[in-house]
Amino acid sequence: MKPLQKPIHTAVMDNKNWKRAIFPFLFNYRATPHSSTAKSPVALLSNRKLNTKLPEGVVESDGNIHQEVREKDCVKKEMMKTYVDKKYKAAASGTELGDIFLVRQKNENQLSTKFNSKPYKVNIKKRSSSYCLLKLTVYYIKRIAFQKFTS
Repeated sequence: MKPLQKPIHTAVMDNKNWKRAIFPFLFNYRATPHSSTAKSPVALLSNRKLNTKLPEGVVESDGNIHQEVREKDCVKKEMMKTYVDKKYKAAASGTELGDIFLVRQKNENQLSTKFNSKPYKVNIKKRSSSYCLLKLTVYYIKRIAFQKFTS
């Protein structure tokens, strides 16, 4: 943990025991509110607020801290997901049951093709990124990134 290096180096330079010097740092580090939950980890674990020398604003709470943290965490995760989806231009797959795919294969030599020549058919839609493909009677689960739609 990079922030931990500074108190250790300071203690060594002052000829103090570095193991004892890190305890106040760790106390304040664990008592610092997290950016996504606005609560400190130690407050969530012990269900009480610790008295520290860190400045804090006065925040009123109805006592149901864990429910508030879950809701804030869910909102923050949704914001992060929206940001990443927008950044990478993510879109829903237009794949439906019964579509035919060619599955990408590893290049064994220079003459091998990029995709397997035998087509696969979508049999079961399990998740948004995985499909159960039917080839004869064998089921394969492949990532959508390694598949090519054929018409």
